[in-house]
Amino acid sequence: MAATSARLNEAAPDFEVATTAGSLRRLIDFRGKPLLLGFFPMAFTGG
Repeated sequence: MAATSARLNEAAPDFEVATTAGSLRRLIDFRGKPLLLGFFPMAFTGG
């Protein structure tokens, strides 16, 4: 997967992530709905 940069006021590219339940969710699944995505790179790392 190629890395891309986010730019202010531009639509995010479609992506998919695994849920804690093991299923995959895609950004497009939330089209037309409010969405807040949090990213915590140090969570659950013990450090």
